[in-house]
Amino acid sequence: MILGGTVLSIPVYHVFAQTVSSSTVTVSTTPSSRPQITTISVDVKNDFIVEPGKIEVDVNPGDVINKDISITSRISKSTKFLITTEDFQGSQSEDQPVVLLGDKSSPWSFKDNLVPAVTNFTLNLGDRIDLPVTINVPKNASPGGYLAAVIVSNEPQVNTDTSSGATGARIISRVAVLFFIRVSGQASSSGYTEDFRIANQQAIYSQTPDTFKILFNDTGNMYLVPYGNINITNMAGSNVGTIPVNAFFALPDSLRYLDVAWNDNGAFRIGRYTATLELNRGYGGIVDTKVITFWILPWKIVGPILAGIIILVVLVYFIFSRFEFRRRK
Repeated sequence: MILGGTVLSIPVYHVFAQTVSSSTVTVSTTPSSRPQITTISVDVKNDFIVEPGKIEVDVNPGDVINKDISITSRISKSTKFLITTEDFQGSQSEDQPVVLLGDKSSPWSFKDNLVPAVTNFTLNLGDRIDLPVTINVPKNASPGGYLAAVIVSNEPQVNTDTSSGATGARIISRVAVLFFIRVSGQASSSGYTEDFRIANQQAIYSQTPDTFKILFNDTGNMYLVPYGNINITNMAGSNVGTIPVNAFFALPDSLRYLDVAWNDNGAFRIGRYTATLELNRGYGGIVDTKVITFWILPWKIVGPILAGIIILVVLVYFIFSRFEFRRRK
């Protein structure tokens, strides 16, 4: 399972699709809008593009809402696609923030309430289908957050690359569009920033650290969208950088690890620095503050200077210890 941004790609046999953003269709329901198919100019990549990767919707009980997703084929031949729905949830793993559940249901299940306008269709190279997905909110839906995904998969491809020794291997690609549904009303939200540190921890850094790591623990039954800033100050207390922590999703009852890059543009840094994280939890205006300190000593510059000072001190000591200096009368 690979999560890029908010778009999830799940290889069944071997990854052959990329995520970003005909032909015949089979209608599965009678939604208020129909799929629209257009043809655009694309290069042959032998993959397909699905967009957007994430859809957030605020709803009321009894609402019926349509949201569109698009699928573009960059496969050289006519290809069949299948649309299904699954629940997903978070995890306690740093490497797997989202877990698709297949036939299983989650405590925040909503897969049966997502109805794609079609369940299968065929696209030629360059065909793009804009596919409506109807969100049916039960009239008795309890307030809170619900999670489900629309899965786009292509028919099995055959790998004809003999150089890899995988001739005839089936290749299936599945791409998920994550739906975050928030039903209005009083709901339980809770979570906190559990850890804040430099990704590559060292006693002393020879240059500016390039990545900070945040660990957020969502302990409630609502998905949260934390956001904030990291402020960097030097020994004099002057601000030398502000790094935005863009809004990210944290799933209920799970951990979310986030890497935040510090692009310092090669600035010269030396001495003791303080990084202060101010992270809004995404509910109630609550802000967590975490502070860490670190030292930067650029050895390529400082090393020769220290070596020169040490040599000079030794030389002066040697001269004054071996020779006697007297004033002329």
